[in-house]
This record gives sequence, structure tokens and C-alpha cells, in this order.
Amino acid sequence: MVEKRKSERLPVAVEVQVEWAPSTAGPLIFKTRDLSDSGILLHIDGQAIPPVGQVVTIRLKDLLADGETPPLLKAEVVRQDNQSLGLKFLN
Repeated sequence: MVEKRKSERLPVAVEVQVEWAPSTAGPLIFKTRDLSDSGILLHIDGQAIPPVGQVVTIRLKDLLADGETPPLLKAEVVRQDNQSLGLKFLN
């Protein structure tokens, strides 16, 4: 099988907040499985998830080491299954 990814994936386990509209749930917390320059894979555990094609905002749940609020990024849902949600960064 030929690898189509342009960026190397790194295993990373941190909590992120994901939000999309219209969503009445507010920001939801997911744990990351891996991260690359172009996207992120999130572990899902029964949470409501956005559909493929949905644009979401994502940021680290906790403050950065210097106490600053993490940047807010836009991403598009590119895949989902019963265990994970794949997002492609847009900015």
C-alpha cells in the first residue's frame, strides 16, 4: 500500500477542545492520538462528533507553559469511524 500522507505522524496524547456550529453542546474535549504538520487524529469515546466536511475550531485544553491561552485553529473533518476523528488543519 502506498503512503499518501505528506507529513510524518507523531504519537501525542493531550486533551483538546473542539467546537463547531451549529452545535448546542459547546466545546467538547477529545484526547489526541497523533499529530502532524497537516492534521490531527482524535480518539472519540461516544461523544457527539461533527460530520465529514464540517469545519471546526480546535485548541489545546490547557494553557501553554508560559500561561498563555493556546491559539485557536481551524480544521476540516476528513474522516471518522467509531473510534477516531481525523482533522486536516486549514490555517
